[in-house]
Amino acid sequence: MPRNKTMKKNLIAFLFAAILCMFNVVPALAAGPVGGGVATSGGGSSGNSHIIWDENESATSWVNQNVDEVTVDDAISWVDRKGGQIVELCAHVLKPVCIVCFIICILLVVAGAVGNKKVLVGGLIGLFICGLCYAFATSPVEILNAFSSFMHS
Repeated sequence: MPRNKTMKKNLIAFLFAAILCMFNVVPALAAGPVGGGVATSGGGSSGNSHIIWDENESATSWVNQNVDEVTVDDAISWVDRKGGQIVELCAHVLKPVCIVCFIICILLVVAGAVGNKKVLVGGLIGLFICGLCYAFATSPVEILNAFSSFMHS
């Protein structure tokens, strides 16, 4: 038994060392020198598309000249937009999962009706949970608005 623990520790140490070695090789594969030099942004060759940082210039003045001002309203709209995209992604993934689980629960209900009653109850509970999850995946805004209006009344 102690040999297995030692082997696991050695394997973890080896994998950790291998990952660290890979991170140390990456700068060696860079096209130019890493660190120092001129920071640029943009893809075109015209003078307007590049943001150049002079090493004699302070970082604060460079940021003030080249970074757009962001307001709280901009941050709120960004969070709302990204939050909506995350909800859409979760709903997109959850719909097929709910459908497959619903079909499996139907099979459990059929098997439980013929045989074990615990399987029947488990299938019915699964059907209810799958239906609830599918409802939340397809119309979360309406459900939350209804819940909110219920809580306010």
